[in-house]
Amino acid sequence: MDGKIPEETTILNFRHLLEYHRIAEQILEGVNQMISERAVMLREGMILDATNINSPSSS
Repeated sequence: MDGKIPEETTILNFRHLLEYHRIAEQILEGVNQMISERAVMLREGMILDATNINSPSSS
């Protein structure tokens, strides 16, 4: 990726394309199939928001 990070709009447009063409479902099915084949069990998880927010130093 040449060190370039896509902006939010680009990522959102990509997500919408995946959803429109139902590719996200296919990816999920593929991941679930790989998990099943490897006998891995996921019991719980956590979604994290990794947003960076500028703030003044606390020191």
